[in-house]
Amino acid sequence: MTESKRKKIFFLGNFGSENLGNECTLQAVLGQCRNDLPDAEVTVICSIPEDVVARHGVPAIPISDRHHVKGKSSRPRWPRAV
Repeated sequence: MTESKRKKIFFLGNFGSENLGNECTLQAVLGQCRNDLPDAEVTVICSIPEDVVARHGVPAIPISDRHHVKGKSSRPRWPRAV
């Protein structure tokens, strides 16, 4: 018998940004994934990986090289229109 490979699943989205809709979506898909594929290796590709790791306990990597740290951004922030 051959040993079956562990499935790898990646979720891509604007997660970790404290947007309630995005965070609830990620929580729902992670929960369903844990139920249906408990042995799968899950990684999240997201805006703020540190927040996703702390909040959801899954490995996460930045969505771009303009990595955002909670409360700080490496990209310029433009003023909002009044």
